[in-house]
Amino acid sequence: MGSRYSKRTVEDSELSDEMSTEKLEQQHGKYGECKECMQQNTGYGWCMSCNANHFQELFDKWTSGNNTIDRFVQNSQLSATNSWEVLEWVPYERFFNVKYLGKGGYGVVYSANWDDGCIKRWDDETKQWSRFSYQDVVLKSLRNSRNLVEDFLEEINAQMKLNLNTYIIPCYGITKDPKTDDFMIVMKYASDGSLRQYLNKNLKNLKWGPKLNIIRTAAEGLYNIHKSNLTHKNLHSGNIVIDNGICSYITDFGIYKPEDYESQEKSNNNQVYGVLPYVAPEVLYGDTYTQAADIYSFGILMNEVASELPPYYNIPHNYNLALQISQGYRPKIKENYTPQLISDLIKRCWDARPELRPTANELHEIFGSWYHDYDDKKKFPELWKQIEMIEKSKDTDDFSNENDKVKRTSYITHHQATYTSCALSFANLSQPVNASDILV
Repeated sequence: MGSRYSKRTVEDSELSDEMSTEKLEQQHGKYGECKECMQQNTGYGWCMSCNANHFQELFDKWTSGNNTIDRFVQNSQLSATNSWEVLEWVPYERFFNVKYLGKGGYGVVYSANWDDGCIKRWDDETKQWSRFSYQDVVLKSLRNSRNLVEDFLEEINAQMKLNLNTYIIPCYGITKDPKTDDFMIVMKYASDGSLRQYLNKNLKNLKWGPKLNIIRTAAEGLYNIHKSNLTHKNLHSGNIVIDNGICSYITDFGIYKPEDYESQEKSNNNQVYGVLPYVAPEVLYGDTYTQAADIYSFGILMNEVASELPPYYNIPHNYNLALQISQGYRPKIKENYTPQLISDLIKRCWDARPELRPTANELHEIFGSWYHDYDDKKKFPELWKQIEMIEKSKDTDDFSNENDKVKRTSYITHHQATYTSCALSFANLSQPVNASDILV
């Protein structure tokens, strides 16, 4: 067991290195020559035309049982310019140690081991695919996808556009749950679970160094989504996952939509889909979802990382909360846990006026600068002075009152507080305004 785990760890590291090399060489446009056809490679160790032939030779060796999915997978293989654009059909029996992780608004999620691993490149000597073996993966089952194939593939297609981007969970392939016949997405596994799970396990123990990196990497992931002219539409701490305790990755790809996409499912009664505490007030009011609404959600997430507590965990998530949010109520910022510069940025993100919120690019640049100044702390001395004071005060008796200490080590969620994505419909909400001096 130990040797298999260590082997997986090595393979995961190699996979990350491969992705970094692919991105670096993509920037320089230099991939070398293909050993088969002597033409210029289209990706790192990848020749699109030769590899398309290798894939095509195997088309009659597999089937998903669904012609639409077969064509979708085959098209990805024929058009792939690098290994990260490849999608595979993976028979369910190729996975072992499948374990239930949880259920969300869209379906069920499992962890599994995949001995084969995803494709790396073609091996000219063995005449077969070289792979990243012994991979831990997530299998995400989408409810009723057997009857909603087009919707299922739309989700995967959006994800595949982002596969080579950093801090986005990559998609490797498609499989099928033999018990339900629902199709499943095969994705990268994150070792520490969701951001909410990670914060729960580390209440009171997280320093601001790791917190900054969690926020920084999530900001970079969101920036990569937005620069691709997409919105996420359902950012919350359940679909940001943590790997190796330091980096966050954005997942739940079914929510990504083009910036100008008008949802066909949105009815006349202002129904939206998401987790209420993270939904922007203008979206609750009935306005079109924009990238600025993602920024609002990100502000809620920033404060969740800072406080380590879920937003509005101690009150019902109902019409009254939606009304309060539209009137400017926001989660309380714990000033004694949160550096002022970060507190100010949180408030900008959840401003009721979308046009005044920062962009994902601005957040990406700000947190990148703060985090990379961690070693010498020369460019932002005031930030690091505030962080040092916070970290020191955590060990003192007068840091907070006893009730606050209990909340930091454990908390009780109200029985009507819901953190699973669901349909939200609130009529007669007031037009969003700010009320920054009144916080709940």
